[in-house]
Amino acid sequence: MPGRTPSAAYKAFAKPIQESIACLKGQGKVTCSPGGRSDKDQTQIHSWMLNGDNGLQNGRLHFRALMLYSFTERPDELPGERWKISTRGYKYQIAVDAEALIEWHWHPDSTLGVVFPHLHLQKAALTNKGVITPRSHIPAGRTSLESVIRALIAEFKWPPTSGDWSERLALNESVFRLYATWSQGQQPQP
Repeated sequence: MPGRTPSAAYKAFAKPIQESIACLKGQGKVTCSPGGRSDKDQTQIHSWMLNGDNGLQNGRLHFRALMLYSFTERPDELPGERWKISTRGYKYQIAVDAEALIEWHWHPDSTLGVVFPHLHLQKAALTNKGVITPRSHIPAGRTSLESVIRALIAEFKWPPTSGDWSERLALNESVFRLYATWSQGQQPQP
């Protein structure tokens, strides 16, 4: 989501994220790293987390979200779109009774060689004797925060805050897809 300044780009980036988190019952707040709201240093990678590292809890379910991002200056764009936030990685986790169930990861700058978006089915879902273990990197495609929140509400029965949650998530996800640097068909291969 572009903006005239780094600060305006951050506000455009954070607004749909906060609106999507607000679809979930509970007090969810995006907290970002120092300088993460207006840094002109394009080499600096920032992060936001849901309620710091605490995430959000509803009964037995626990949701954590973290996203890495950087500011990108685009001098050839219109003045109001000169700065853009670029996602540099993410980690979303759903846990049950404090045990991780499923995690979506993307860490393209990893030195471990796993640079494609993937998911991990954790010990709450699998046993170590299974064909797929908790350490398996299962290709998953680029996963939006909104799709994970949609799964929390629709599949895990997390109460939404309003009846129009699906429409709100669809709108915010369409903004994410519109400004995504790469999409499903362009993603790095495993």
